[in-house]
Amino acid sequence: MANINLTSSPQAQDFGAISYLKTPILMIIALAIVGGAYFWINLKTNELVAKTEQDKQAVVVEQKNIKSNNSKIVFDFQDRLILSKGFLEKKRQDLDSLGELEKIVVKGVYLTKYSYSGNSVSVSCVADNFDNVAKQILNFKSSDYFSPDISTTSTESKDEKINFGVELKIK
Repeated sequence: MANINLTSSPQAQDFGAISYLKTPILMIIALAIVGGAYFWINLKTNELVAKTEQDKQAVVVEQKNIKSNNSKIVFDFQDRLILSKGFLEKKRQDLDSLGELEKIVVKGVYLTKYSYSGNSVSVSCVADNFDNVAKQILNFKSSDYFSPDISTTSTESKDEKINFGVELKIK
């Protein structure tokens, strides 16, 4: 006949020696993973600290080099910067005077030569007739940008054009 168990309490099953070894093996593996991660992080941190120290030393060496040998280059660069600002200001004034000339040139008068020096502008012009020359000189004198006292010279060319030069002073 078959054996029927009528007890209500569970019976312990025996798995043998494997169940007793499973927990310590898992603990050893977990400790090995944590220890390896700690060792790797510590190693990388030391590498970064060493590289940072090398970079700091390189910066200090470069600063000493600039202070001792190349300070002339740094000061020379500053001088060049100051000079270039002056040149840019002069070029801007030159372009401003050229723009003003463009506004006041009469139809029938053409500029053949332009030079700017300091506070004066020298212009050579060609006109078709004396009326245009007179109108152009009047425009120069009535300009708000140029001074009314100007000096002119004029000659007649072979092709019946009138060449005249004008010295203008900037106000």
